[in-house]
Amino acid sequence: MIKNYFKIAWRNLRKNKSYALSVLGKARSLISDQPENSTEFSNLMQIVAAYGNISPDEAFRSFEPLIPQINELSDAFAIVNQFQGGGNMRQGEYLLSQGFSFGYYYDPSIVSVLAKNDFDRTMKLIDGFSRREVRLALLLQLAENVNNQQNNAGNKPRVRSFSRLSVISLNR
Repeated sequence: MIKNYFKIAWRNLRKNKSYALSVLGKARSLISDQPENSTEFSNLMQIVAAYGNISPDEAFRSFEPLIPQINELSDAFAIVNQFQGGGNMRQGEYLLSQGFSFGYYYDPSIVSVLAKNDFDRTMKLIDGFSRREVRLALLLQLAENVNNQQNNAGNKPRVRSFSRLSVISLNR
């Protein structure tokens, strides 16, 4: 049922933004604020991604309350993965060379979409993740996306500095 709402919203995004927002609102109302399983989590992240393109404030409002739950999932997955001898852990930390699997799935491009609309709020959101590896993975993905946008646009990149990493950001 949720997928049908997404299809309707995407189809109407350019033609009728208010209708698309209404459809996304209906889909959002069907999902708990604190997802109880991976399907609900995935659906909620899809809603965040969709809102990111048409209503960034709503995307942030939906994503920000998930950070504590994501932190719990990341920590729990690290413990279980380490105990089971998983190859993507060493000394209690994720190995980023093994990919960005932290015990849940989300589309990492969501962060890039949010950053295009509100860079500072996105940086604050990233800072809310408790695991250094998760923050670093998000920052690397963001930097890669911004760099690709710069290259595609033919703009000269400028460096925007923040506390843990310098990333190339678009000229505004």
